Amino acid sequence: MSTRTNARAVRAVDALLAVALVASSPIALGSTAGNPTCDRVIVTADPSYPPFHWYDGHRLRGASIDLTEEVLRRLGLRYEIRYVGPWMRVLSKAQAGQVDMVVTLKDTPERRVYLSYVPTPAFDNRIAVFVAKSRAFPFAGVDDLAAHRGGVSAGNELGGAQGRAIAERLHLEIGLDARHNFEKLKIGRIDYFLTGYYTGQAILDQRADGAEFVALRPFLLSTQNYVAFVSSSPCAKFVSQFDSVLASLNRSGAGERALQDNLELWRNQLRSDH
Repeated sequence: MSTRTNARAVRAVDALLAVALVASSPIALGSTAGNPTCDRVIVTADPSYPPFHWYDGHRLRGASIDLTEEVLRRLGLRYEIRYVGPWMRVLSKAQAGQVDMVVTLKDTPERRVYLSYVPTPAFDNRIAVFVAKSRAFPFAGVDDLAAHRGGVSAGNELGGAQGRAIAERLHLEIGLDARHNFEKLKIGRIDYFLTGYYTGQAILDQRADGAEFVALRPFLLSTQNYVAFVSSSPCAKFVSQFDSVLASLNRSGAGERALQDNLELWRNQLRSDH
């Protein structure tokens, strides 16, 4: 066999070996077909729910983001905070398995189809009834809302069995987000708007007419916001470890500190924008 022929044969064998190596190598993100690994946790959130989470035009920020990052750092997991669009798109991306984690949101039976919730709540979230001061009405509880037209933001849930029972008794119209609902409230298309108290106040901080609205007391209910892994993600195997670290952090008051820090961050951002 000539040197040239031998070289061709060696190249042919090398090519076959390369194909064999590719076929036996781990698939994308450092996983194998039978044992997927969590190479990096893709984290996303509602971009319009300050101070828990919001998009500042460059990245997602907020108390949920800060608390989640701290847990992931303590677990030694690589992660990426990714803005993917409005809240309904966040949920669709999670349902399609295109992200690994959603922070933070209500626990509902519909979402449990594709999300694995971390058992420890990340935050308490008081739900308030916001009204225009000029059209305020007597309010002592859910019975006083039955004769009025209400609004909620698309994809937002009151949460829990109590929240679902309340929602079924009310006439609620879906708005794009909190800003849209306050516009509807202003012009009288709805009589009240249900949202988290902190979030409603944060949005009103943005508005020149924010003083024209008020949150009625008492709060409608107090709900809890949770971190959730996408069930189909290889990162979902860290639910238990994440829960242990989150519980420890919240016993130390980390969640409440993150919330207060981000309320101040939100207000400072508004001042700098003006």
